[in-house]
Amino acid sequence: MSPLVSGSLRWGGIIGLVNLVWLYAAFYLGMHTSSMGQFWMFMAIWFVMNIGLYAVALRTLRAGCESWSFGRGLGAGAIMGVVSAIVAALSQVGYFTVVNPDWQEYLVGRTEEFLHQQGLPAEQIEVQLEKTRAGVTLPVYAVQSAVTALLTGLFLSAVLMGFLRRKPASQ
Repeated sequence: MSPLVSGSLRWGGIIGLVNLVWLYAAFYLGMHTSSMGQFWMFMAIWFVMNIGLYAVALRTLRAGCESWSFGRGLGAGAIMGVVSAIVAALSQVGYFTVVNPDWQEYLVGRTEEFLHQQGLPAEQIEVQLEKTRAGVTLPVYAVQSAVTALLTGLFLSAVLMGFLRRKPASQ
């Protein structure tokens, strides 16, 4: 296995584990059950953190690669994204079964409160609650988090490779 592939696998694992720790820490800090503003702040921090992780990963991989190119960097990002996606899906298993097994009922309850405040009829509320129950499940969250991790890896790698295409002249 080439150093670029093994390094990409390692960095994908690091990124995935950092994201897992961030997900669980955010729950224990109360960020999953507070205001939407705080939730979006949590997401912004997550995104900035991932930009930093991918930037460091790509710079590190570039330093060890003889023939660095946009394609190699994008390939490395794809590998990191796949590994991170696997960790993301597994982190949802832990989240739904150990960390916050009441997550679905919490979100259904919050949705019900909101719909009552909006004055919806009982029949419409029940229809919306069934849709919420169907959308807030472990399989749905596992797939969403895996797809998000993969697309984040591809997107950030493509953007960052615009800055990291070539090795610095000193290398």
